[in-house]
Amino acid sequence: MNFNVYINDELGKELENLVSKTGKSRNSLITLALQLLIEQEYQSQWCDEIINWNGIEESISFESYRDELVPPSEMEIF
Repeated sequence: MNFNVYINDELGKELENLVSKTGKSRNSLITLALQLLIEQEYQSQWCDEIINWNGIEESISFESYRDELVPPSEMEIF
């Protein structure tokens, strides 16, 4: 699949620097960048099983113990 993409001058210079540094083509570097972006996007989302988790009905809600918590003491560090 072919695309035409506008890249501003600053980004274009950075891309050319990477081409020189790595010896890879612009096309392969842009493809790699897109693959990494897409992988990151998919990894940053919870799967449906976790999103739809409602907990265990029989378990005690930990929120019910909040009023028993003692506030932390203020320690002098210096």
